[in-house]
Amino acid sequence: MDENIERGDDRYDISFHPAFASSCVVKRKDGTVHQLYRQPPGHAHDCRSNGHPKKHVIRLKGKGGISRDVTITIDDPNHSVHSLSFELYEEGRNPANADSTTATDETVTIMNSANTCPPFCTT
Repeated sequence: MDENIERGDDRYDISFHPAFASSCVVKRKDGTVHQLYRQPPGHAHDCRSNGHPKKHVIRLKGKGGISRDVTITIDDPNHSVHSLSFELYEEGRNPANADSTTATDETVTIMNSANTCPPFCTT
């Protein structure tokens, strides 16, 4: 996860490469949206020294008693992925229990529209 940054709120931390994510949000089934990250206006991540990454590792980790720990690796050499969304089962689900719920209660969305340099270079 070289060059990854970590952001979050009181429920989650998310780690990602700043050339990938322009925003990260968690939407609960009750409609509330928790913004974990938004790229600052006018900011562009400088990719001139290492180039634009072709592979990204994104990690979502719960905190404050929330037991979530999800890591996703995206191999995208042609920069084809616009966004990534995934749903999380309700907390406490036991996949070994046949009666366990299959309901989801949160959707995580990461937008891959970060401003980068190039092409958005100011210096």
